[in-house]
Amino acid sequence: MSNEATSDCLSFVGLVDNTFQDLFNRYGLVFCDCDCQRDGRECVALYRNTQHRVLLQLSDGDFAMLIGDATASFPGPYYVDRAGADGWYAMFLLVELLGGHRVWTPKRVKQFQRGELDQYRFEAELFAEWADRLLPLFEPGHDQSWREEFHRRFHV
Repeated sequence: MSNEATSDCLSFVGLVDNTFQDLFNRYGLVFCDCDCQRDGRECVALYRNTQHRVLLQLSDGDFAMLIGDATASFPGPYYVDRAGADGWYAMFLLVELLGGHRVWTPKRVKQFQRGELDQYRFEAELFAEWADRLLPLFEPGHDQSWREEFHRRFHV
């Protein structure tokens, strides 16, 4: 895939950059690739540094951040399993694992649906709070025993 966002991706990548730019700069994450389908209703954008990959995914209004190690593949237009099967882990599930509490509570989901809470801003705030604990999980040499617990709790 190209390193340039397609015309359908431009507004998605622009929104992601406006929301996450300071955080991504702090962790050296740079834009790499984007794919959009269904007139921009399904988009994925890949950002990376030397040790981590971050995937931002929009699917019919549902926005999520996923984290992977340096080997996680860009999925293009294909479905991404958020529970690690494809090497990508939904950030909110990682926070639930490490924090011991639900992140996407029924109340919060209703707030998203009613437009009372912005999913982009919510994910950015979650990343700001947890990145220093989450990103090291994907670094070479880090204990990987968390993956077994993750799959036990979240893999369907």
